[in-house]
Amino acid sequence: MAARVVLVTAGAQGIGRAISRALARDGWTVAALDLDAEALEDLAAELGRDLLALEGDAGSEEVIAGCIGHIFEQFGRLDAIVNNAGINANGPVEELDLDAVRRVLDVNVLSILAGAKHGAEFLRATGRGAIVNIASTRAMMSEPDTEAYSASKGAVLAVTHALAA
Repeated sequence: MAARVVLVTAGAQGIGRAISRALARDGWTVAALDLDAEALEDLAAELGRDLLALEGDAGSEEVIAGCIGHIFEQFGRLDAIVNNAGINANGPVEELDLDAVRRVLDVNVLSILAGAKHGAEFLRATGRGAIVNIASTRAMMSEPDTEAYSASKGAVLAVTHALAA
């Protein structure tokens, strides 16, 4: 059986890459889900066998479910999910593209629910599984023209409270 296994969404770039590196350094096997195949290849070269590179869209329930199934098939466990994926659709409210807002909600909020839905059984099986959701100060302190992102990060806080209960 593998060491502790974690799924990190948007795990090959920026904050997600730093999270993936830190967890691998601490002995975790990291499954990094990211849209950027090149960033995944670069991270795989850095982390080697401690990384399972998964190319795909965190905003898709099917992708999240498939990743979790693949992780369990390969390692026989899932100990944690770090929901790091986040996008924005900034601009004046009068110009908001509601399809872009839906995409923000899919990636920033619904991906968390998809991970919990499809990962709960495996996380519970460890007796100490964890879900870490990355929110933002925008949940409580908005800036002009950030309605979609701010709403999504407020929802991340609410979903986190609900899951914890």
